[in-house]
Amino acid sequence: MTITPNVAGNLALNLRKFDLSGFDPLLKELYQHDKYTYQHSVRVGHYMQRLGERLSLSSDQLEEAYLVGLLHDIGKLRMDKKILQKRSMLSTQELELMRAHPKESVAILKDYNLPDIITNAILHHHENLNGTGYYAVEGANLSLYSKMIRIVDSYDAMTSNRAYRTALPIDAAVHELQNGEGAFFDHELLQKFIATCDYNKRK
Repeated sequence: MTITPNVAGNLALNLRKFDLSGFDPLLKELYQHDKYTYQHSVRVGHYMQRLGERLSLSSDQLEEAYLVGLLHDIGKLRMDKKILQKRSMLSTQELELMRAHPKESVAILKDYNLPDIITNAILHHHENLNGTGYYAVEGANLSLYSKMIRIVDSYDAMTSNRAYRTALPIDAAVHELQNGEGAFFDHELLQKFIATCDYNKRK
C-alpha cells in the first residue's frame, strides 16, 4: 500500500489527547524527503496501536504509542538522501551518521511539548535488551514503548522493500524476530505482537 500525507490520518486513532495536525508540516516534509521513511513511520504507528490494543493499553496510552511510531524516524529529515536511499552497504562514517537519527528526532520534536515518555521511547527505539543498541541502554532502563517499537520497527523494516533488498515474507520476518528474543526483544511483547501478524497477506 502506498501511503501519502492525505491518507495518513485514515490509519491514525481518533486522537483526543494530541492534535495530529500540528505535525502535518513535519510529516509532509518527511514524505518529500524520503517516501519510504514516511510510509514506514505511518505503518509503525499503526503496528504500535495494534500491539497496544493487544496489551489492553488505555486510550491515552494508545495515542502515545501511536505517536512514538509515527514520529520515531523524523530525525531522518536531517540525514542525506543519498545515505537513506543507498543501494549498497553503508560505510563506517555513514553508519555513524545514521546512528544519530534518534537524537535528531528528539531535537526536532523539542518544541512540540511532547511528554518525556514519548520522546524517550523515540530516543531509544534502536536499543536492545542486552545493551547492544545504538546508545548501549540496557533493558532495565527501557520503557514499555521503547521495547514495543524495537519489535515493530524491526518487523516493518524486514517486511518492506528497501533500496538494498526486497521484503522478507512475514513468516521469515517473524523467525528473525524470534531469533532475537531475550537478547534484543522482550519475550512477552514479542509473543503479543506475533499474535497480531497476518500470515496470509500483508496488512
